[in-house]
Amino acid sequence: MPEKASGFPRTHLSAVLATRSDDRDVRARALETLVQSYWKPVYKYLRLKWQATAEDAEDWTQGFFARSIEKGTFERYEPEKARFRTYLRTCLDGFVANEKRAARRLKRAPENEIVSLDFASAEGELREREIPSSVDLEEYFYREWVRSLFGLAVDAFREECRAAGKETHFELFDRYDLDDGGPGKRPTYQDLANEFSLPVTQVTNFLAAARRAVLPTTTAPRTTSVSPEVLVRADADAVRGVVERYREAMQSKSLSGVKSVYPALDERQLRSVLDATQTLQVELRCADVRVSGSTAAVECARVDRWSFKNGDRRTSESTATFRFQKRDGSWVIDQLSGASK
Repeated sequence: MPEKASGFPRTHLSAVLATRSDDRDVRARALETLVQSYWKPVYKYLRLKWQATAEDAEDWTQGFFARSIEKGTFERYEPEKARFRTYLRTCLDGFVANEKRAARRLKRAPENEIVSLDFASAEGELREREIPSSVDLEEYFYREWVRSLFGLAVDAFREECRAAGKETHFELFDRYDLDDGGPGKRPTYQDLANEFSLPVTQVTNFLAAARRAVLPTTTAPRTTSVSPEVLVRADADAVRGVVERYREAMQSKSLSGVKSVYPALDERQLRSVLDATQTLQVELRCADVRVSGSTAAVECARVDRWSFKNGDRRTSESTATFRFQKRDGSWVIDQLSGASK
């Protein structure tokens, strides 16, 4: 494994190149990293493309990595000719074809194992997820590689939080992003804030930090077709941050602050209202953010408590619908509408 929890390679080219190192320990860590990253995609690929039994897939997976390490297969990879995962699949197909022609399976002796491979978990994942018969095997291999990287990144982040005494960071991440409680079961940021006795802003910051720690490791595009669900939540997290900045700007009666996140705002109308306001408290309890490409939307239960300079007080409740656009890489409010209760 890498020297520290956060040291999982950002690009696997670095791990491949490290297999050529003169330092035996560096080579061993690099080989272990590659095996850990690719053994599950290899196993599942064998089960699907080659229609291997679970027993054959286990033997071929162990045998392929043992043979690759023995023969220096990883060291011979040439980045300018193909992606590493394409090279790996080509080598794997050749290995299996040879095994089938020879009508034998390569058995690895226990003392030669580089890592312990949990084949039962891989088999369980195959059974849990329905795989269409028309699946693109190249795309499937890539998607499973990303899934494998993500699992390793989460494990590394868990250990990093434990070592730093930041278990709450990981627990928040686990409760919101990893716990698959089903539709409508995921807690809101406000739920987590109440549960952990934290401000909502701190929950937002902790989750954003967790995603920054995990997402870069995957090196994958944030699209649902190739990555776990959590990989598409970074945009939703950014949108929630915009909503919170809007709330804080409204409460502080900062017209420029509101304008910075809501450029389409009717500035004159809001200025007249804020000029007459002594204090304002804004509460927003929002549902899940819906992201679609460069647009997003979220509905929030909104409560405004106004205290005016003339002594009047007013409380208004509404359902606010925020609509967003992503411009030059940043999310802004494009439209805000509300229906009074």
